[in-house]
Amino acid sequence: MDELQGLVSRRFQLFTQLVMWTIELQKLEACLADAVPDGASEDSDFNAILMQLMAKDMRRVDGMDENLTFLKQQVDEVEHDAVVMGIMLGKRVFDMEEKDKEKMS
Repeated sequence: MDELQGLVSRRFQLFTQLVMWTIELQKLEACLADAVPDGASEDSDFNAILMQLMAKDMRRVDGMDENLTFLKQQVDEVEHDAVVMGIMLGKRVFDMEEKDKEKMS
């Protein structure tokens, strides 16, 4: 029973990471799209993403071990996407700063 309890805790941890990385990814995507993030809607964004991911998760019929593997893969993928978006955003900022320097010269 203790082993199962530990697996449930790990599952909750991975699911929470998936939600948080998905939120960060959406924020980065909004920045790249030149959308102004609305801080007031952060709670509603969290709830919307949470509900969306929970709805998908509830349709799964795999066992605990398979589910943990799947969630870990999902977390890794969304984290990787966020890193790529962060790099793209950093490049955009760098390019904008270079253009500003050229204008001032």
